[in-house]
Amino acid sequence: ADQTQLNYLKSTAEKDYAAAYMAQNVLRMVTNDTFPEFIPWISEEESKKLIQSNYSPEMDNDVIIYPNPARNVLTIQLEQESEADLLLVIADMQGRLAMKVIIPAYTNKMELDISALPNSVYYCLFEADNKFIADKKLIIIR
Repeated sequence: ADQTQLNYLKSTAEKDYAAAYMAQNVLRMVTNDTFPEFIPWISEEESKKLIQSNYSPEMDNDVIIYPNPARNVLTIQLEQESEADLLLVIADMQGRLAMKVIIPAYTNKMELDISALPNSVYYCLFEADNKFIADKKLIIIR
């Protein structure tokens, strides 16, 4: 990540803890770090609080996206049905929102038209009941 990208992520994170969590995970993917202990510009205590309060990876292995790399359609498969609607947030590697999609409760499989998204690497965050429950990296190549 270059300095401009890091500055953007920093300014976003300072406004919103959920954005900070996303920024941390984007940085993790961009830098290939296994899991940073804390976000450098947020205190370690605040970062741990953020992670504990907003991340509950109980469904991480139950969410499958394919094909990956994708072209125009992305299939989202849930191995375990959710009793609540899920929110899928797709962000680019600079942390900019690319797409938001509601996955209705009790949905096992859904096809998503991603033809409007340019070729790039994206970060997919799945949220239920105000908790991040899964995250995936998506590559779009045409």
